[in-house]
Amino acid sequence: MSYWLLMYCKVREERRAQQHLANLGFETYVPVLQKKITKAGKSKTCIELLFPRYLFLRVKSSNNLSQVRNTRGIRDFVRFGGKNAEVADSLIVQIMNQQMQMQQQLQKQQTFHRGDPVVLLEGPFAGFDAIYQAPSGDARSVILLSILQKQSSLVVNNESLTHKQ
Repeated sequence: MSYWLLMYCKVREERRAQQHLANLGFETYVPVLQKKITKAGKSKTCIELLFPRYLFLRVKSSNNLSQVRNTRGIRDFVRFGGKNAEVADSLIVQIMNQQMQMQQQLQKQQTFHRGDPVVLLEGPFAGFDAIYQAPSGDARSVILLSILQKQSSLVVNNESLTHKQ
C-alpha cells in the first residue's frame, strides 16, 4: 500500500530534493506552472511553484523514511501532533487536475505586441478601438485610446482586451 507525505524543503531546494529522492527510488510531485512574465519590457517564460518549499512524496509501506529526512534539500517532514502529514490520493489528483486547468488558461491568454489593434471588452470604454502599447506587469497593459481627437494612454486588465478582427 502506498500513500503521500508532505515534505518541507530548504529555500529554493525543491528541485534538488526531488532529484535526490528520485535517485533513491521515490516518486515525488512538485506542482508548477509555466508563466509568462514581463520584466523591463521583455517577456519570458518562467516556472513558478504552486507551493514554494513543499514537495509531495509517495511512500510505500516498505520504504525506509530515515534516508528521506537526510536527503539534500529536505528540511523535514510536515507533522501534525507528532504524526507525519499524510495526503490522500484524491487530493493529489485534484491538485494535478487544477494545475492542468490553470496551465491551459495561461496558454489561452492572448499575447499582444506593440502596435496591435485591439478592442476593449468591458468598462466605460467597452467597444472602443485602441492600439496596444506595452505590458504593465503580469496582468495589465498600456493601450493608446483616441477620444475626441486626442490620444490618451490607459492601463487596463489584459482580460479586457481582444485583437481587433
